Amino acid sequence: MELMGLPREDRLAVIVDRNDCESDAVKIFYTLKDDPPFRLRHRLATCAPGGWEDFLPLQCADMIAYDTYRLLDGSRPVKLTFATLFVSGSTLAAC
Repeated sequence: MELMGLPREDRLAVIVDRNDCESDAVKIFYTLKDDPPFRLRHRLATCAPGGWEDFLPLQCADMIAYDTYRLLDGSRPVKLTFATLFVSGSTLAAC
């Protein structure tokens, strides 16, 4: 995040989609947060499991993950809504 020029006080909160590995994911997050050699640990705020029903951004993340799979797999056409994320001049395309 330092490489992106974000203020030092900006922090990251993570919602892990509910699944069989959610407790492992939360444990890994807090292991990194508590690891002094991890140089970005000051950026880690919280991590908790949650479902798409309760966290609207997870619905968007699921859509992007699935459409990325479709793009990389190449066996199905990419949805127009997904393709527009990568139009030249858009915020995501600039990343």
